[in-house]
Amino acid sequence: MGIYHKNALPAGHRLAEYEIQSVLGHGGFGITYLAKDTSLGALVAVKEYLPNELAARDGETAVVPILEDRNAVKSYQWGLQRFIEEARALALYKHPNIVRVLRYMEMNGTAYVVMEYEQGMSLARHLKNQGGQLIETDLLRVILPVLNGLTVLHENNMLHLDIKPDNIYIRVDGTPMLIDFGSARSAISQAKHVILTPGYAPIEQYPDKGKQGPWTDLYAIGATMYKCITGKKPEDSLNRYKTILQYQADPLTPVKKLVKGKYQPYLLDCINWSMQLYPKDRPKSARELQDSMIGKHLKRRITGSSNSISKSSNQIAAKKASTRIRIPKQRKHKSGKGKWTFIFIALVIAVGLGAWFWPKLGPKVQALLKKNNISITLPKVSGLSRDKINRENRTTKTRGSQGTSSMRGRGKETAPPVRSVTVSMPDRVLYQLTGHKDWVMGVAVSPDGSMIASAGADNKVRLWSLSRGSLRQTMGAGSRTNTSVAFSPSGNLVAAGSVDGRVRVWKTSNGRKQITLKGHAHDVNAVAFSPNGRWLATGSKDQSIILWSTRNWNASYTLTGHTSEVLAVAFSPNGQLLATAGADKSIKIWDMESFTLLATFTGHRRKILSLAFSPNGKYIVSGGAGDGVRIWSVQRGRVIHRLDELPRAMSVQFSPNGKYVAAAGGGGQIVYWDAYNGRFVQRLSAHDGYVNA
Repeated sequence: MGIYHKNALPAGHRLAEYEIQSVLGHGGFGITYLAKDTSLGALVAVKEYLPNELAARDGETAVVPILEDRNAVKSYQWGLQRFIEEARALALYKHPNIVRVLRYMEMNGTAYVVMEYEQGMSLARHLKNQGGQLIETDLLRVILPVLNGLTVLHENNMLHLDIKPDNIYIRVDGTPMLIDFGSARSAISQAKHVILTPGYAPIEQYPDKGKQGPWTDLYAIGATMYKCITGKKPEDSLNRYKTILQYQADPLTPVKKLVKGKYQPYLLDCINWSMQLYPKDRPKSARELQDSMIGKHLKRRITGSSNSISKSSNQIAAKKASTRIRIPKQRKHKSGKGKWTFIFIALVIAVGLGAWFWPKLGPKVQALLKKNNISITLPKVSGLSRDKINRENRTTKTRGSQGTSSMRGRGKETAPPVRSVTVSMPDRVLYQLTGHKDWVMGVAVSPDGSMIASAGADNKVRLWSLSRGSLRQTMGAGSRTNTSVAFSPSGNLVAAGSVDGRVRVWKTSNGRKQITLKGHAHDVNAVAFSPNGRWLATGSKDQSIILWSTRNWNASYTLTGHTSEVLAVAFSPNGQLLATAGADKSIKIWDMESFTLLATFTGHRRKILSLAFSPNGKYIVSGGAGDGVRIWSVQRGRVIHRLDELPRAMSVQFSPNGKYVAAAGGGGQIVYWDAYNGRFVQRLSAHDGYVNA
């Protein structure tokens, strides 16, 4: 049953192609309806501009301003124009933490905004269901993503201006989003007709009390958190202002006095900081507040064992690139070692307008998988004797699946563990796979080593049999160029990014499309599944990374922070970290539990085209667009080796045992280095043009 409102449009009333079903909510500013799109059959939310103090319903449908008050007429028209401008601006955003506007309409003397309808509930209702208070982890799951949305808005000179528990909506999958923006409401308030929410509106939202900006929304965020953890509505800022002018104590009870010991002290400090009465004393940006809420910028040190990221209850410690990151312990993989051999082969064998492989494996592939090793005759390599290369290639036996040895180079780093798998250097072509009509932009090997997926600029994604070197499936991808491709950990799905801003997912068993994901505003340059299959990460030209839940394919989190397009994404082997890189020449490390930024590495002089984790997750290799390859210590956030033999590295990868690094790129070349000492090992030239993957 819908909510009753005396001025609501009746059920069954048509607004263009939308048929009113019921009232979803209302306030002093307007009414929101549940409606059905009679053309598509989908449910939508429709918001009607109807400020109670300034206008009334004339008859059944028309809305008219109160003519007896000239100021009311002026305010009504001013607010209506802002309402329309806001709808136009929001229609440009496709962000999981910002309500999606589909269109707006002007009729009946007012305007209507049509939005996507999402099942879920408001934060206010969720708070009530939780007994009036949220524990810290629940609070962070709501507020941190909302700050992501605010960052995007503020960077585009937009403000929300009415953030409160009622205007944060939590979808059924737990993803929060901002709804019911208040720019029109603010316009009316500035015209002396105050329509705002006491307790959540800062002093500058009252007439003649100061300039509004990002700090205005951050006060409301602080007030929302105050309500969520104390269960009490915050003191109204105007009352605080008047009290302080009379030289009396601020009537707002500090949050620490109400919930001391139940939450991290720095989180409580952030709430007090956000709710400072005067704008100059508040955080300068949503990103600054977000960083401080996870302990960054508060001079907290990372502690704990060398193999874990320190967390106390809900703390996610964050450090700058010059400091250390503790690396989570790697989980032992149950899968056989043979598949790692083929993953390493993938970089070397697949590229350009086809893919190149090793000598005469054909029917021997299954046998090689069982033996878990490959032994291939080495080619003659200029500058290095065969015996010397063999010495570099010999296998190091370790206990279990991991081990360490010293890595020579800057700093005392621990070398990646060596798996007991022999990986020798390739010297001849196994297969050349042809079929794409344009450049091959991305290549991936299935987890079991049985298939290769290739994504082409010819709008096709192709699946190939690795054992036979033959085509298995061809999947269409619209009419736009594919940029990247990845298999799910189970191998039953393959995803490809495209320049149309979409990500398409197919079943590998039959080549049927499972879903098309729409969320990015520009080209999707990189895709990667998390090792547990829970997430699909996509990096885009729109400077964002979206984490898609593979359970329901919702865009659950959007990571922002890059200042230019994102060109590469990679998960650590245990899935606890996500690395991203791009045209802003930086590598960013994200925590996959809190979905927040841990560190930023800088050192490349040009944009970063590719990156990959070492098998133990302690190192990252990155490829630059003109300044070579670099190997980084994730823990220290600094470069271990600079490898200059291939200036433009379109793709990079560690060998399965972590001993070698391979890069492919300009001039059709594939180059190998020793990961321990950074020494050049071998160069192959098998293609006429760029090796893209």
